[in-house]
Amino acid sequence: MIVTILGSGSGLPTPNKNHSCLLVQSNQKNLLVDCGEPAARTLTEYDFKPDFLDGIVISHLHPDHISGIYMLIQLLHISKRQKDLYLFLPERENDFIKSMEMLYLFPAKLPFNLIIQNITTLNNWAEFVQIFENDHLKRYRKFVQDNNLPNKLKSYSILLKGEDKNLFYTADFSNLPQLAAPVDAADIIVIDALHPPAKQIIELFATDKTIILTHGISSELETEIKTRIYPNVKKADDYQEIKF
Repeated sequence: MIVTILGSGSGLPTPNKNHSCLLVQSNQKNLLVDCGEPAARTLTEYDFKPDFLDGIVISHLHPDHISGIYMLIQLLHISKRQKDLYLFLPERENDFIKSMEMLYLFPAKLPFNLIIQNITTLNNWAEFVQIFENDHLKRYRKFVQDNNLPNKLKSYSILLKGEDKNLFYTADFSNLPQLAAPVDAADIIVIDALHPPAKQIIELFATDKTIILTHGISSELETEIKTRIYPNVKKADDYQEIKF
């Protein structure tokens, strides 16, 4: 399996950093995990073929994790993709279709079938992928309730199971202990280095796991990796390949 970090930036746009996006190439399926901008342009740098991708998985509905999807669908439309494309969303599937129609990306006019499903069905479609709900969006609970909004506060982390090793992509999250099971199962962890307490991440540095810090980095973590040597810890770079 090859996982390429196409975007490792935080929610704040910065020069020379794409937003969150992983390209996963396996013997079973080829998929994107998250689709931050500019996913469509980035994919064209990879000898892009319109039928290459089998599916797209969105961890949560923050703009830096989904904003590139409309241009990607437009690219596949103009490129005359023929194969079905599966899109797994964490919530509000019907509202996503409405947002496409607002942008004149009418699903009925696409040259391929766009099959939109809830992310909870993902493992049925791709057995090597497991999802784990995390607490990243729970901080919006009171606002959503007070304003009677339809948001479900759903956010997920994703475990990719290779033949010999496993990679865990935390996506954005707030506290690591709730993700103990996939952390234990992983050999490689691509971890949000900005939102959770730095202490929780530093505790992982003492393990034999490969730790890749993505989505920006807190000042405390930045200081830690500058003052101490951790051979198993790396900062994520766009276009970085991980083979396992």
